[in-house]
Amino acid sequence: MRITSENTKPVVGGWKPYAAAAAAVVATAVAGARAVDADSPWYASLDKPPWQPPPWAFGAVWTPLYVSLA
Repeated sequence: MRITSENTKPVVGGWKPYAAAAAAVVATAVAGARAVDADSPWYASLDKPPWQPPPWAFGAVWTPLYVSLA
């Protein structure tokens, strides 16, 4: 009994799915960056917990995290 045949083709179509995923990630990142106003008076007036990380830490942590998830 033969399970595979010699005429089978790979399922993935090359680099195109990766390019589409990368384009979606970049588009989402740009849209999110444009939609946020981190210097807004509303956000500055919030009572933040003492354990909140400094502002520079968000970009340093979330960017590689989302890239690795993508």
